[in-house]
Amino acid sequence: MTRIAKGKSTVVARGTTPPNNVGKRSTPDYRSLTTKSIASFDGGASRAFAGQRDDPFFGDIGAIFDLVAIRKGTGNMGGGKDFFSGYGVHTFAVQVPIAGLAAKNGTIGVWASVDRRKVTTRGATTRDSGAWVQVNRLGNPLVNEVIIPTGLKDRWNALQPWSESEFRKYYTEPILAAVINKLYKLGAPETGRDDLVAVLLTGVPKLNFTGPKLADVLRLNLGIPVTKSPSRLGVLAGDNQGWPNGRRLGDDVIDIAEQAVGGFLKGTKLPLGDGVNADDVALLDAFPYVADPKSGFDNTKGQQK
Repeated sequence: MTRIAKGKSTVVARGTTPPNNVGKRSTPDYRSLTTKSIASFDGGASRAFAGQRDDPFFGDIGAIFDLVAIRKGTGNMGGGKDFFSGYGVHTFAVQVPIAGLAAKNGTIGVWASVDRRKVTTRGATTRDSGAWVQVNRLGNPLVNEVIIPTGLKDRWNALQPWSESEFRKYYTEPILAAVINKLYKLGAPETGRDDLVAVLLTGVPKLNFTGPKLADVLRLNLGIPVTKSPSRLGVLAGDNQGWPNGRRLGDDVIDIAEQAVGGFLKGTKLPLGDGVNADDVALLDAFPYVADPKSGFDNTKGQQK
Protein backbone atom coordinates (compact mmCIF):
# COMPACT_ATOMS: atom_id res chain seq x y z
CA MET A 1 0.00 0.00 0.00
CA THR A 2 1.26 3.47 -0.94
CA ARG A 3 0.57 6.67 0.98
CA ILE A 4 0.67 9.95 -0.96
CA ALA A 5 1.10 13.07 1.17
CA LYS A 6 2.26 16.51 0.11
CA GLY A 7 3.21 15.19 -3.32
CA LYS A 8 5.40 12.41 -1.94
CA SER A 9 4.67 8.69 -2.38
CA THR A 10 5.72 6.24 0.32
CA VAL A 11 5.13 2.49 0.43
CA VAL A 12 3.80 1.86 3.95
CA ALA A 13 2.66 -1.77 3.76
CA ARG A 14 3.22 -4.91 1.74
CA GLY A 15 1.43 -8.21 1.89
CA THR A 16 -0.49 -10.88 0.03
CA THR A 17 -4.20 -11.38 -0.55
CA PRO A 18 -5.82 -14.58 0.69
CA PRO A 19 -7.09 -17.05 -1.94
CA ASN A 20 -10.72 -16.87 -2.88
CA ASN A 21 -13.00 -18.99 -0.72
CA VAL A 22 -13.08 -22.14 -2.84
CA GLY A 23 -14.62 -24.61 -0.41
CA LYS A 24 -14.21 -26.58 2.80
CA ARG A 25 -11.48 -28.83 1.37
CA SER A 26 -9.43 -26.24 -0.53
CA THR A 27 -9.77 -23.34 1.91
CA PRO A 28 -10.78 -24.68 5.35
CA ASP A 29 -10.96 -22.16 8.22
CA TYR A 30 -11.21 -19.24 5.80
CA ARG A 31 -11.29 -16.71 8.65
CA SER A 32 -7.70 -17.60 9.58
CA LEU A 33 -6.58 -16.95 5.98
CA THR A 34 -8.12 -13.50 6.23
CA THR A 35 -6.40 -12.76 9.54
CA LYS A 36 -3.00 -13.82 8.18
CA SER A 37 -3.43 -11.45 5.20
CA ILE A 38 -3.94 -8.30 7.29
CA ALA A 39 -0.90 -6.01 7.01
CA SER A 40 0.01 -3.63 9.83
CA PHE A 41 1.87 -0.33 9.43
CA ASP A 42 2.54 2.90 11.32
CA GLY A 43 4.00 0.86 14.15
CA GLY A 44 0.92 -1.35 14.34
CA ALA A 45 -1.52 1.56 14.67
CA SER A 46 -2.91 1.09 11.14
CA ARG A 47 -4.03 -1.91 9.11
CA ALA A 48 -4.71 -2.81 5.50
CA PHE A 49 -6.39 -5.74 3.78
CA ALA A 50 -7.17 -6.70 0.20
CA GLY A 51 -9.15 -9.76 -0.73
CA GLN A 52 -12.48 -11.45 -1.30
CA ARG A 53 -15.36 -10.56 1.05
CA ASP A 54 -19.13 -10.91 1.20
CA ASP A 55 -20.80 -8.02 -0.63
CA PRO A 56 -22.03 -5.81 2.23
CA PHE A 57 -24.30 -3.71 0.03
CA PHE A 58 -27.99 -4.56 0.19
CA GLY A 59 -31.04 -3.60 -1.82
CA ASP A 60 -33.85 -4.83 -4.02
CA ILE A 61 -32.24 -3.88 -7.32
CA GLY A 62 -34.65 -5.97 -9.38
CA ALA A 63 -37.65 -4.04 -8.06
CA ILE A 64 -35.93 -0.66 -8.32
CA PHE A 65 -35.20 -1.11 -12.01
CA ASP A 66 -38.80 -2.21 -12.57
CA LEU A 67 -40.14 1.37 -12.84
CA VAL A 68 -38.63 2.38 -9.49
CA ALA A 69 -40.81 -0.06 -7.55
CA ILE A 70 -40.79 1.19 -3.96
CA ARG A 71 -42.43 0.47 -0.65
CA LYS A 72 -44.46 3.25 0.90
CA GLY A 73 -45.59 2.67 4.46
CA THR A 74 -47.27 -0.72 4.59
CA GLY A 75 -47.65 -0.85 0.81
CA ASN A 76 -45.64 -3.42 -1.11
CA MET A 77 -44.59 -2.22 -4.53
CA GLY A 78 -41.01 -3.41 -3.91
CA GLY A 79 -40.22 -7.08 -3.59
CA GLY A 80 -38.06 -6.78 -0.47
CA LYS A 81 -35.46 -9.19 -1.87
CA ASP A 82 -31.74 -8.58 -1.33
CA PHE A 83 -30.30 -8.76 -4.85
CA PHE A 84 -26.73 -8.92 -3.47
CA SER A 85 -27.30 -11.88 -1.16
CA GLY A 86 -24.71 -14.58 -1.82
CA TYR A 87 -22.43 -12.42 -3.94
CA GLY A 88 -18.81 -11.62 -3.08
CA VAL A 89 -16.65 -8.59 -3.84
CA HIS A 90 -12.95 -7.81 -3.84
CA THR A 91 -12.40 -5.42 -0.96
CA PHE A 92 -9.68 -2.89 -0.16
CA ALA A 93 -9.93 -2.05 3.53
CA VAL A 94 -7.78 0.44 5.43
CA GLN A 95 -7.97 1.39 9.10
CA VAL A 96 -6.04 4.40 10.40
CA PRO A 97 -6.23 6.43 13.62
CA ILE A 98 -8.33 9.60 13.46
CA ALA A 99 -5.32 11.53 14.73
CA GLY A 100 -3.46 10.52 11.58
CA LEU A 101 -5.91 12.35 9.31
CA ALA A 102 -5.26 16.03 8.74
CA ALA A 103 -8.81 17.36 8.51
CA LYS A 104 -9.64 21.05 8.10
CA ASN A 105 -12.31 21.91 10.67
CA GLY A 106 -12.41 18.23 11.61
CA THR A 107 -14.11 17.09 8.39
CA ILE A 108 -12.59 14.99 5.62
CA GLY A 109 -13.82 14.34 2.07
CA VAL A 110 -13.34 10.94 0.44
CA TRP A 111 -13.83 9.73 -3.11
CA ALA A 112 -12.58 6.86 -5.26
CA SER A 113 -11.83 6.55 -8.96
CA VAL A 114 -11.06 3.84 -11.51
CA ASP A 115 -8.57 4.48 -14.33
CA ARG A 116 -7.69 2.45 -17.41
CA ARG A 117 -5.46 2.85 -20.43
CA LYS A 118 -6.98 5.00 -23.15
CA VAL A 119 -6.66 2.38 -25.91
CA THR A 120 -7.33 -1.36 -25.80
CA THR A 121 -6.45 -3.40 -28.89
CA ARG A 122 -8.05 -6.85 -29.05
CA GLY A 123 -6.91 -9.70 -31.24
CA ALA A 124 -4.71 -12.74 -30.79
CA THR A 125 -3.13 -10.68 -28.03
CA THR A 126 -4.90 -7.95 -26.08
CA ARG A 127 -2.83 -4.81 -25.51
CA ASP A 128 -3.53 -1.71 -23.46
CA SER A 129 -1.74 1.50 -24.38
CA GLY A 130 -1.91 5.26 -24.11
CA ALA A 131 -2.40 7.51 -21.13
CA TRP A 132 -4.35 6.49 -18.03
CA VAL A 133 -7.88 7.95 -18.11
CA GLN A 134 -10.53 8.02 -15.41
CA VAL A 135 -13.61 5.99 -16.37
CA ASN A 136 -15.50 5.84 -13.08
CA ARG A 137 -15.73 7.71 -9.78
CA LEU A 138 -17.69 7.48 -6.56
CA GLY A 139 -18.16 9.82 -3.62
CA ASN A 140 -21.71 9.73 -2.29
CA PRO A 141 -23.58 6.51 -3.09
CA LEU A 142 -26.22 6.49 -5.85
CA VAL A 143 -25.34 9.91 -7.34
CA ASN A 144 -24.33 8.30 -10.64
CA GLU A 145 -27.42 6.06 -10.65
CA VAL A 146 -30.06 8.46 -9.28
CA ILE A 147 -28.96 12.02 -10.05
CA ILE A 148 -26.93 12.06 -13.28
CA PRO A 149 -28.84 11.55 -16.58
CA THR A 150 -27.90 8.52 -18.64
CA GLY A 151 -26.54 10.58 -21.54
CA LEU A 152 -24.10 12.41 -19.27
CA LYS A 153 -22.82 9.51 -17.16
CA ASP A 154 -19.63 8.94 -19.17
CA ARG A 155 -18.69 12.60 -19.01
CA TRP A 156 -19.54 12.82 -15.31
CA ASN A 157 -17.42 9.77 -14.52
CA ALA A 158 -14.43 11.23 -16.39
CA LEU A 159 -14.38 14.47 -14.37
CA GLN A 160 -13.03 15.32 -10.91
CA PRO A 161 -15.54 15.70 -8.04
CA TRP A 162 -14.98 19.45 -7.83
CA SER A 163 -16.39 19.87 -11.37
CA GLU A 164 -19.89 19.28 -10.05
CA SER A 165 -21.16 22.81 -10.70
CA GLU A 166 -21.67 21.69 -14.31
CA PHE A 167 -24.33 19.26 -13.10
CA ARG A 168 -25.96 21.41 -10.40
CA LYS A 169 -29.38 21.56 -12.04
CA TYR A 170 -29.74 17.77 -11.76
CA TYR A 171 -29.47 18.13 -7.99
CA THR A 172 -31.85 21.09 -7.73
CA GLU A 173 -34.32 19.48 -10.17
CA PRO A 174 -33.88 15.73 -9.54
CA ILE A 175 -35.14 13.44 -12.26
CA LEU A 176 -36.07 10.75 -9.73
CA ALA A 177 -38.50 13.07 -7.93
CA ALA A 178 -40.28 13.77 -11.21
CA VAL A 179 -40.38 10.07 -12.08
CA ILE A 180 -41.83 8.86 -8.77
CA ASN A 181 -44.41 11.65 -8.87
CA LYS A 182 -45.50 10.66 -12.35
CA LEU A 183 -45.64 6.97 -11.49
CA TYR A 184 -46.99 7.10 -7.94
CA LYS A 185 -48.32 10.66 -7.34
CA LEU A 186 -46.22 11.09 -4.17
CA GLY A 187 -45.87 14.88 -4.15
CA ALA A 188 -42.07 15.00 -3.94
CA PRO A 189 -40.72 18.54 -4.57
CA GLU A 190 -39.25 18.65 -8.08
CA THR A 191 -37.52 22.05 -8.07
CA GLY A 192 -35.52 24.28 -5.74
CA ARG A 193 -33.80 21.33 -4.11
CA ASP A 194 -31.09 23.21 -2.24
CA ASP A 195 -31.39 20.46 0.38
CA LEU A 196 -29.85 17.92 -2.00
CA VAL A 197 -27.11 20.38 -2.93
CA ALA A 198 -26.22 20.64 0.77
CA VAL A 199 -26.42 16.92 1.48
CA LEU A 200 -24.39 15.83 -1.54
CA LEU A 201 -22.25 18.75 -2.71
CA THR A 202 -21.33 21.13 0.14
CA GLY A 203 -22.06 19.26 3.32
CA VAL A 204 -24.77 20.17 5.81
CA PRO A 205 -24.17 23.19 8.09
CA LYS A 206 -23.36 22.14 11.69
CA LEU A 207 -22.87 18.57 10.48
CA ASN A 208 -20.17 18.21 7.82
CA PHE A 209 -20.11 21.47 5.86
CA THR A 210 -16.87 22.00 3.90
CA GLY A 211 -17.62 25.28 2.14
CA PRO A 212 -19.57 26.61 -0.85
CA LYS A 213 -17.46 24.79 -3.46
CA LEU A 214 -19.62 22.09 -5.05
CA ALA A 215 -17.98 18.65 -4.96
CA ASP A 216 -19.36 15.12 -4.82
CA VAL A 217 -17.24 13.70 -2.02
CA LEU A 218 -18.23 11.58 0.95
CA ARG A 219 -17.86 13.96 3.90
CA LEU A 220 -17.17 12.74 7.42
CA ASN A 221 -17.05 14.93 10.53
CA LEU A 222 -14.47 13.14 12.66
CA GLY A 223 -15.60 15.02 15.76
CA ILE A 224 -18.97 13.25 15.94
CA PRO A 225 -18.71 10.36 18.42
CA VAL A 226 -19.51 6.77 17.54
CA THR A 227 -23.22 6.01 17.90
CA LYS A 228 -23.88 3.30 20.49
CA SER A 229 -27.13 2.23 18.84
CA PRO A 230 -26.83 3.17 15.15
CA SER A 231 -29.90 3.63 12.97
CA ARG A 232 -29.87 2.28 9.43
CA LEU A 233 -31.42 5.61 8.32
CA GLY A 234 -28.51 7.68 9.63
CA VAL A 235 -29.04 11.44 9.84
CA LEU A 236 -32.70 11.14 8.76
CA ALA A 237 -33.32 9.23 12.00
CA GLY A 238 -31.27 11.61 14.15
CA ASP A 239 -28.15 9.44 14.06
CA ASN A 240 -25.57 12.00 12.96
CA GLN A 241 -22.79 9.47 12.54
CA GLY A 242 -24.55 7.84 9.59
CA TRP A 243 -24.84 8.79 5.93
CA PRO A 244 -24.72 11.48 4.62
CA ASN A 245 -22.10 12.05 7.34
CA GLY A 246 -19.71 9.34 6.25
CA ARG A 247 -21.12 5.98 5.28
CA ARG A 248 -21.18 2.93 7.51
CA LEU A 249 -21.58 -0.57 6.12
CA GLY A 250 -24.99 -0.86 7.79
CA ASP A 251 -26.38 2.44 6.50
CA ASP A 252 -29.44 1.80 4.33
CA VAL A 253 -28.38 4.16 1.56
CA ILE A 254 -31.21 3.17 -0.80
CA ASP A 255 -33.94 4.00 1.72
CA ILE A 256 -32.12 7.17 2.82
CA ALA A 257 -31.70 8.32 -0.79
CA GLU A 258 -35.33 7.61 -1.69
CA GLN A 259 -36.61 9.51 1.35
CA ALA A 260 -34.18 12.40 0.79
CA VAL A 261 -35.15 12.76 -2.88
CA GLY A 262 -38.77 12.42 -1.80
CA GLY A 263 -38.33 15.64 0.17
CA PHE A 264 -37.62 14.56 3.76
CA LEU A 265 -35.50 17.63 4.47
CA LYS A 266 -38.13 19.85 2.83
CA GLY A 267 -40.86 18.59 5.15
CA THR A 268 -42.26 15.94 2.80
CA LYS A 269 -41.56 12.86 4.91
CA LEU A 270 -42.53 9.94 2.73
CA PRO A 271 -41.91 6.48 4.29
CA LEU A 272 -40.21 5.16 1.18
CA GLY A 273 -37.91 2.15 0.94
CA ASP A 274 -37.12 -1.03 -0.96
CA GLY A 275 -38.02 -3.43 1.85
CA VAL A 276 -34.43 -4.58 2.41
CA ASN A 277 -33.10 -3.16 5.66
CA ALA A 278 -29.80 -4.97 6.23
CA ASP A 279 -27.26 -7.31 4.69
CA ASP A 280 -28.15 -10.98 4.92
CA VAL A 281 -24.81 -11.69 6.65
CA ALA A 282 -23.73 -10.12 9.94
CA LEU A 283 -20.65 -7.89 9.86
CA LEU A 284 -17.50 -8.84 11.77
CA ASP A 285 -16.74 -7.00 15.01
CA ALA A 286 -13.06 -6.64 14.08
CA PHE A 287 -11.05 -5.48 11.05
CA PRO A 288 -11.70 -5.87 8.11
CA TYR A 289 -15.32 -5.85 9.38
CA VAL A 290 -16.81 -7.08 6.09
CA ALA A 291 -18.07 -10.66 6.47
CA ASP A 292 -16.35 -13.71 5.05
CA PRO A 293 -17.48 -14.56 1.50
CA LYS A 294 -19.58 -17.57 0.63
CA SER A 295 -17.54 -20.38 -0.87
CA GLY A 296 -17.66 -21.58 -4.43
CA PHE A 297 -18.62 -25.00 -3.05
CA ASP A 298 -21.77 -23.46 -1.53
CA ASN A 299 -22.72 -22.21 -5.02
CA THR A 300 -25.17 -19.70 -3.55
CA LYS A 301 -26.05 -18.26 -6.95
CA GLY A 302 -26.18 -21.55 -8.83
CA GLN A 303 -29.28 -23.26 -10.14
CA GLN A 304 -30.37 -26.32 -8.20
CA LYS A 305 -30.97 -29.42 -10.28
